[in-house]
Amino acid sequence: MEISIKSLYEPLDIDIDTGRGTVRVAAEVDVTPTNLARLAKVCTAAQNKMGAIEALMSKGRETDSIAKIAEANAKTGAVLRDVLTEAIGADSYEELLRAVGNGHEVADADCTPVTAQVFREVLEIVKGRNDQMDEKAAHYLPEESHAQTEPDPAA
Repeated sequence: MEISIKSLYEPLDIDIDTGRGTVRVAAEVDVTPTNLARLAKVCTAAQNKMGAIEALMSKGRETDSIAKIAEANAKTGAVLRDVLTEAIGADSYEELLRAVGNGHEVADADCTPVTAQVFREVLEIVKGRNDQMDEKAAHYLPEESHAQTEPDPAA
């Protein structure tokens, strides 16, 4: 008999092309059941915030307001920092910023094209693990037609 089980820490390798080579940020996402529930909540909250920020960004583009666009970008960077720090840890997030900046210090707002991609990958990991847990739970639930409504007196 053989059993194959995934680790409770999902590897997330992020390769950054610096123009002088590739830097790999070797992060991990803690997908233990307790943390997975918390991460799902944090990701959902981030998505909700991003919806509101997108409205601000659209208004900035419509009115050609650089200030509104910059404000929306700063807010996006802050939301992504919060969720990614939760998901991959502060050290991996800072390593990601250093790699993206090619050694230069860069603001969260300036990294949103990259951090948004990482966020999408984190969402996929969280969704995939949640779906996997739901499938396993459903497998062990009795079908309604076979459900026992009373305790078995023979037991």
